[in-house]
Amino acid sequence: MLCLYFYLTNKGKRLLSGYKSVIKILLPVAILDALAYLGTTWGYSITTNTTSLITVIANAYSLPTIILAYFLLKERIDRTQALGIACILGGIITSSL
Repeated sequence: MLCLYFYLTNKGKRLLSGYKSVIKILLPVAILDALAYLGTTWGYSITTNTTSLITVIANAYSLPTIILAYFLLKERIDRTQALGIACILGGIITSSL
């Protein structure tokens, strides 16, 4: 939806021009991310006795993205992002107890 919005609001400018190497990485990541989300949702729908386990795993959904962005893309993490990561980890720990 954001790509469509960007395309429509830029009045004919080429979307991601000069970033063909990024698209080769971005497309598989987007597909795998969507499949992971669908798998998590499917896990919610079929579980009966293990919902609490699936909930903990689903709460950690954003952590691999953050970790891989930090190590592979050399992303900088500012204080608010670090606070968000700490909140995610705190929520996972709290819900697993």
